[in-house]
Amino acid sequence: RRCRYRAAVITTQGIITMAISNLTKPKAAAAAIIGFCIAVSLFDQSFFLSSDEQGPLLAEFLQRQLSVKIDEESSDSIYSWAKDFIHPLFRTPKPSKDTVVFWHIPKSGGTNAKRLYRDCMRKKVDIEADVKKLKKADTDSIPLGAVDILFTPYPDIVIKNLVDSSNKVRALALFRHPVERLISKFYYLKTATWERQYSPEWEDMDLHDWAEKENLEINAIVKRLAGKSQRHEATDMDLELAKETIRKRFVVGLTDEMEESISRFNTVMGISEEKRCKECMNTYFGENEKKENSNPHPTVEQDDPGWQLLAEQNSYDLQLYEFILELFAEQKDLIGLYVSLMSTK
Repeated sequence: RRCRYRAAVITTQGIITMAISNLTKPKAAAAAIIGFCIAVSLFDQSFFLSSDEQGPLLAEFLQRQLSVKIDEESSDSIYSWAKDFIHPLFRTPKPSKDTVVFWHIPKSGGTNAKRLYRDCMRKKVDIEADVKKLKKADTDSIPLGAVDILFTPYPDIVIKNLVDSSNKVRALALFRHPVERLISKFYYLKTATWERQYSPEWEDMDLHDWAEKENLEINAIVKRLAGKSQRHEATDMDLELAKETIRKRFVVGLTDEMEESISRFNTVMGISEEKRCKECMNTYFGENEKKENSNPHPTVEQDDPGWQLLAEQNSYDLQLYEFILELFAEQKDLIGLYVSLMSTK
């Protein structure tokens, strides 16, 4: 059974590669796709599922990925910095060669992820958060092997200034509900005296007053992908480009699904969760979870005026987050496919 499954994967991978390489030759591409359909018919459909896969058939998933490739070749549906400098998701990861850019969205679990990869995985981690320095960077590319994971709040600026098209990177990101993220920021910066953005003047403010008078982050996630500052307005087009850019270039994780998210990221980076590493990781999950950059705060219900105002202000980020929730579920199949293809090499 295992041999037949691997044969199916290898055959499918070859046919897909043939179809992609012949996109400019319609007859050849059509023949390759017909060959794919024949290959599917030769194997019992159950062999196209990984051992623990409960989602769609692998064949159907690969067909969807092929359609993404065709769409990318003929449209500007994603931001150019992502299209030119980030590996598309249909390219199988090559952990020994890939540098990873991790989009560190504040108050979304990025600090824990950074420490986990540095302390548990012993990865070479770098942080690029100085916008002025990044924009003046004269480095043509990230030296291969100099860093394993580059954490940054500014993925577009980092990628445009430190990466070249011959040395594309992998992109990962952890996402949190936008309103919950901002509420966490509000309570955290009231007391975080060690932070540069420490704001003691917020101490006597309630959430609604802060959202109305002090919060400067309005649709910050959509604007970041668009390269817009907070003084600019987000648009419907920005939202659509953000969705497609993340769908086609980012492996996404969720703060609410931290353990599963880290496991998926580990697959992309070829990290084996051996016993020593697993024991260290366990300190970041479950009851013993380390929360190095968090601050307990009162629960805020969705009918709270402050919550509702933040939701109204961040409607684009909320729509993007709902999209990412669906994408997270769909990418389970993608990660399973990576595991299968990487194990055949």
